[in-house]
Amino acid sequence: MCLLIALAGGQTPPAADAKKQYLERRAAILRQMAEAKAKLAALDVELQLLEESRPADTPAPAPTAWRDEPASAVSDTKKASPRCLSVTRDGKRCTRPAEPGAKYCWQHRNH
Repeated sequence: MCLLIALAGGQTPPAADAKKQYLERRAAILRQMAEAKAKLAALDVELQLLEESRPADTPAPAPTAWRDEPASAVSDTKKASPRCLSVTRDGKRCTRPAEPGAKYCWQHRNH
């Protein structure tokens, strides 16, 4: 009977209120995570561009633990195709190689 009176008065029962708070907090955390992933991906692209413009007489940086791929020294005989600089919808960097002479793969070349 108390439950019906509480609902009639416009109040939500404690269990429903706790569920609503949980869902709102979870959604807020997921938004923050997506924003952080997007910022990290943008910083990774910025770092990649910076590394590509590194002067020839500057030594290659040591690999870092937080990056997906280690920084590798490029051999003089064959230069590896650079990775596409585009960021996917989920905030991760595209895994395809860039087209020759370009910064993006075939799929992201017009983006």
